[in-house]
Amino acid sequence: MVSNIFMYIDAKQEELYFINIFVVVSFYSCFCGGGTPTGSPVAAPVSAPVASPVAPPPPSCSDFTAKRPCNQEEGCAWRKEAGIQGKACYESLDQATCEQYVDKKRKCKRNGCKYKKNTGACNARWP
Repeated sequence: MVSNIFMYIDAKQEELYFINIFVVVSFYSCFCGGGTPTGSPVAAPVSAPVASPVAPPPPSCSDFTAKRPCNQEEGCAWRKEAGIQGKACYESLDQATCEQYVDKKRKCKRNGCKYKKNTGACNARWP
């Protein structure tokens, strides 16, 4: 805020000073001791901190309603769940659970695991 500013020239130093009613602003921060300027230059004002954007939380497996996006999301698999009719997106099974379905292609795929037909191996979708 700039209000009520007065200017005067110091005859001894031949410098221009600006005096405000509340604050003395000059080329030096202090004018004391019989006309000898001392101190350091006045610092510039500091701007207010800016809030950084917050990343949205990662999607939950239950947010997906289609097979492809579900299977592409890490930790999720499109599979059947016991007691529920049809398939939906759930947390993928671990490797130990998927290994139970070796040489059982239908059970392996139905439970959201990945089946390798050349070896008969059943692996977890996200190890």
